[in-house]
Amino acid sequence: MAYPRNSSRSAFTLVELLVVLGIMALFVGVFSTALRPGSPTVAVEGAQAQMASLLTQARGVAALKNAPARLIIHNDNTNPDRYLRFAGIVYAEDENDNGTIENTEWLPATDGITLPKFTYAYVDDFANMDLTGGSIEYISNTSEDYAFIEFNPNGTVSKVNGASPRLAVSSGQPNQDGSITRGDEDGNVSNVRGAIVRIYGSFVLLNEPDAFPSES
Repeated sequence: MAYPRNSSRSAFTLVELLVVLGIMALFVGVFSTALRPGSPTVAVEGAQAQMASLLTQARGVAALKNAPARLIIHNDNTNPDRYLRFAGIVYAEDENDNGTIENTEWLPATDGITLPKFTYAYVDDFANMDLTGGSIEYISNTSEDYAFIEFNPNGTVSKVNGASPRLAVSSGQPNQDGSITRGDEDGNVSNVRGAIVRIYGSFVLLNEPDAFPSES
């Protein structure tokens, strides 16, 4: 005797699978860095994997919530423990239900991550960080500045300065004034990796220093 199938059986959607895969990739990046500590190159490789995972998760959150979602990078040098090292994902919730971005509250979708020491992340290469961000409260009672890459509910990405946004991670050395000098303690500035996000939301990893301009 044949029994009817239970049509209410739950299943993973494609978006949920994207989020799960992103989380798994994040753990791979964290554990690979932890298992091979001490090398700036390994730290940057691990940070690239972590940030790539956040890109995947942010795109999935945008589709899952049917709302704009942002991968955010801390950009306030008054907090040196987080500056350019703390990253996370937020999504938009319109406070007045009028659909305007100006009245949108950005809610945390993750607890955020902190990159390895002396490893820093940047939006739009190493330039124009001040043009890509805003001030929000994220896992904190204080409003701080964040740069971001924004995904739309349909999975596409918002352009930065009219172009596909780039994400970069690099070795760096903190200065007394709170700024960061790109490069390791030996002055090597070639230890940089990242990704470029295409307009349709997919991204390509960039592993060559020539893919990124200098800070100047």
